[in-house]
Amino acid sequence: MKLETLLRQVETKSIIGRLDREVFGIESDHRKLKAGVAWICYKGVKIDAHQFIPLALAEISNRPAAIIAEATVPDIPGNLTYVQVANGRSALAQIAANWYCRPAEDLDLIGITGTNGKTSTAYFIESVLQAAQLNSAVIGTIGYRYGKVSLPSQTTTPDPLLLFRLLADIRHQKLRYVIMEASSQGLAQYRLDHLKFQAGVFTNLTQDHLDYHSSMEHYLQAKLRLFEQIDSSGVAVINTDLPVKITDRIEITSTAPAITYGFNGHPDVTATNILPTSSGLTFQMIFGVGSSSASFQRKIDIRLKLLGNYNIYNALAAASVGLHYQIDLETIKTGLETTVIPGRFETVDLGLPFTVIVDYAHTPDGLQNLLETAREATDQRLVVVFGCGGDRDAVKRPIMGAIATKTADYTILTSDNPRSEDPEQIIRQIMVGIHSTGVSGKYEMIADRKTAIGRAIEIAEAGDLVVIAGKGHETYQEVEGVRLPFDDRQVAAEYVGCTYSPSLTRGEEK
Repeated sequence: MKLETLLRQVETKSIIGRLDREVFGIESDHRKLKAGVAWICYKGVKIDAHQFIPLALAEISNRPAAIIAEATVPDIPGNLTYVQVANGRSALAQIAANWYCRPAEDLDLIGITGTNGKTSTAYFIESVLQAAQLNSAVIGTIGYRYGKVSLPSQTTTPDPLLLFRLLADIRHQKLRYVIMEASSQGLAQYRLDHLKFQAGVFTNLTQDHLDYHSSMEHYLQAKLRLFEQIDSSGVAVINTDLPVKITDRIEITSTAPAITYGFNGHPDVTATNILPTSSGLTFQMIFGVGSSSASFQRKIDIRLKLLGNYNIYNALAAASVGLHYQIDLETIKTGLETTVIPGRFETVDLGLPFTVIVDYAHTPDGLQNLLETAREATDQRLVVVFGCGGDRDAVKRPIMGAIATKTADYTILTSDNPRSEDPEQIIRQIMVGIHSTGVSGKYEMIADRKTAIGRAIEIAEAGDLVVIAGKGHETYQEVEGVRLPFDDRQVAAEYVGCTYSPSLTRGEEK
């Protein structure tokens, strides 16, 4: 591709060298540079790639054809073009789109953001679209799935080079609908720049990722970026149970009409007659609640295979997206009722007289909702195993400790994905919250997660409910930069001599 074509609609500040030069690839990792590529250089979270520009210029055999960066650099060799841009990350997204011939222009993008519920909502939407025979792709935390392709994900929202490669392949397979989880980090890092969405969903907003965003306001601002990118012909799907100051900002940010869902404030889609059962939830979904005439309201009975009132919110959000695409209510019902989500209140059958549940809950709000649901599901003891991820928001650790010991009968503190941190130090920070509750004798600390899971199964008695929280669908544990094989479901099964084979065929970065 000609460099001038690659730079189409990229905001440039200065150009040194020729634009009619051919480039034979694009790259953002300085370690993968080779002759003929265009290198997009930007300041990362931990490393500023600009420091490697002198090394790239000194290369002869692997010197790139072009460097696209934010910094000004003198003394450029004659056989290289240097382009200074205003924002390297945003430029990367536009360049990736150009390299893959702008695939998103032929796709309907459905974005989902919020602290919790993104993955579950994505699964519900996928199932509703499939029930309507609208085949879709999903890009999110559990994986990247489309057609017969199922790839594990490294991050919820992939970097632009991978994202646009996926979108190009999705277009090639003649799919139209792409359901994407839009993480706050992905939005803040411009990974979704230059995309237009036909639908944007805001699930909820509670504390998470403050290590990255520094404040709840910055966290909210990142999520609002999705609603700036909804096409005016699309729809903004908004949870009315969010604080009014947040829903108002979402509506102001978006130029698209809104469909609202929830329980308060006369939403367009709501639920009533909610009844938890041993196999899921039943409720009546009501459409057109905001109408002044009851004759415009439509109702349909729903039976989900999932527990937890929070899943009603996710189902309402998915139904709202279905309304936007004019899917009839019976088809929406079919889609919602057939939805199964790996690692979300997932039962692991051990053949024992107690129940073991694995769930992804890793935020205070998520853990609270999970344990309240689990408490309702058992008349006996509730045992919880959980930890907190390393190199992530440390403020939430004592909060989650307090939630666990207030709700569960017995808590086993362990490691999650410790990453570069000492697992025992993370646990000590969790214990600060436990001590603040004034409880004693209801918890123990076992840093090794495998041993902790075994301990929970060992102490469980008939009728008890054991909840293993934090990792859900994940099949690894990240320690010192290495992802080691680890699946909570498999570990629990192996402890009692069973086998478990997780599947990502239907089916979620903390």
